[in-house]
Amino acid sequence: MKEKDRLLGALIGLVGATQSEARPTAETDEMIIRGLTAFADESITDENAASLIEEVHALKNRISPSCTCCASPCGRTTDYDMNKMYEGDAKLLEIKKQLLDKLCRKAAGLKNTPEGDRADAAFLYKGLLYISLDMDIKYFKPLLEE
Repeated sequence: MKEKDRLLGALIGLVGATQSEARPTAETDEMIIRGLTAFADESITDENAASLIEEVHALKNRISPSCTCCASPCGRTTDYDMNKMYEGDAKLLEIKKQLLDKLCRKAAGLKNTPEGDRADAAFLYKGLLYISLDMDIKYFKPLLEE
């Protein structure tokens, strides 16, 4: 698996962390935006992606510290294995690729936006969560039309 894919999986794990005891913050918004922007960058090196993965993990562990030592892990904050997406249903893969492209474009548009103007960041969280789910394609279409 490429480091860029591992980065995306780590971002999905971070989104999962914001769905439990922690909530999205300006700091998590910024990390999601940085990560998606880096994922879309064709020139990102494996070293740069690995460095971002470390930052994502550090933030995830800081906002949801109990998950690192949980005796009964639920998997919500675990990095998503992108191979699951690539090895899944071909039609669903195509829809997820379209969604991922939309997420990256939206993240690029939010990159230099002041923190207070980031209402669209919620779309990034929802979209990343959808990437990790195996649902009927009909549930993705409204998200693609947003």
